[in-house]
Amino acid sequence: LYTKYNGTTWSPWAAITNTTTGTQNRNFLSGYPRVSSGRVGLIWTEGTTSFDVLTTSLATTTLQATPTITWPTPASIVYGTPLSATQLNATASVPGTFAYNPAAGTVLLAGSGQTLTTTFTPADTVSFTQAFASAPITVTKATPTITWVPPAGITFGTPLGASQLNATASVPGTFAYTPAAGTVLSTGAAQTLSVTFTPTDATDYTTATA
Repeated sequence: LYTKYNGTTWSPWAAITNTTTGTQNRNFLSGYPRVSSGRVGLIWTEGTTSFDVLTTSLATTTLQATPTITWPTPASIVYGTPLSATQLNATASVPGTFAYNPAAGTVLLAGSGQTLTTTFTPADTVSFTQAFASAPITVTKATPTITWVPPAGITFGTPLGASQLNATASVPGTFAYTPAAGTVLSTGAAQTLSVTFTPTDATDYTTATA
């Protein structure tokens, strides 16, 4: 006893084999399964009597959909800028929550093409799966801030020293002055002193001049 389903209709039932008398043909009602209340059954009639051949529950399989995540590539940021909603701004096609890595508040090292990732968990976990996305971000080097108060005038013959060459920076590093310490300047007003600052952390900071 069997039938086939072609995606639209069931085929009429084929013959059923009796173990003692060979093949017997049965008059199946309408030739199709009976479906009701989430169950499917097979019946035939002999005279005025109906017989249930098979009754079973129907299993329902729901395929989960994958949400669509949209995440524009974030603009470059300067070293020292913590990640925020400006960079971690992915959106999804359904309601849910995002978990970012690195998380908001993280300060990335300087470098190009660093990867931000997110895991999206839909509010409706029955109908939708989790979804994942990534976005690249570039962190540029920061420029140290140099503070250098204009030195007071000096008398001719006074060599340049720490009283004049006393610039400070916002990060650790070394200063190279021009003219160098010990130089005796000629007389004259508004002569220029200059400095090049090299940060200890050359990965995250550029050199600076003043």
